[in-house]
Amino acid sequence: MVGFYSKAVRVLVIGALCTSTYGQVAMESPERKLAVDYVSWTTPKSSADGDNPFRKAALACGESIVDELIRAANSGYQKWNAIYLLGEIGSRRGFPFLFSEYLIRADARIATSLGSSLGPAEIDYLFANELLADKPLRELLSNVLRDDWNALKDQPLSDIRVFLHNKLPTIRQSCMKRSVPVSG
Repeated sequence: MVGFYSKAVRVLVIGALCTSTYGQVAMESPERKLAVDYVSWTTPKSSADGDNPFRKAALACGESIVDELIRAANSGYQKWNAIYLLGEIGSRRGFPFLFSEYLIRADARIATSLGSSLGPAEIDYLFANELLADKPLRELLSNVLRDDWNALKDQPLSDIRVFLHNKLPTIRQSCMKRSVPVSG
């Protein structure tokens, strides 16, 4: 009988320790807590410093925080914070979320983050996707390929697709660097 009570007390204590400040009762991973802290952070109105204090720690998590960032962003927190960090991390696992956000609002910042999440399969998906006709796809690509776009903009989409495949690591690195949020 003593074993039962001690086990029940341990479960209650662990449950209490794992309750986040956001009212969720769950066994939260450190990545989940950090993702929610990062995504929900806003610049204080009295501050000129716009740097998210959770950014460095979240960025250091790399791939391991991607799913939690997406989950936090889809839970109603600040999606822009997640979009920027997913772009900086450059994980292909961020592509579905970033693509759906781009379809909602075709913004250059989302396109840049989307570019950092591209892999060969994602490139093929973009070119095969019926939601992106010629002009919207070119608009997206102009942001992804920023520095190379002037030389490519009049090329057939098939040539641009080959270019993306051939220069993918360079393009992803460029997009990752450009995904850093502007503080202000």
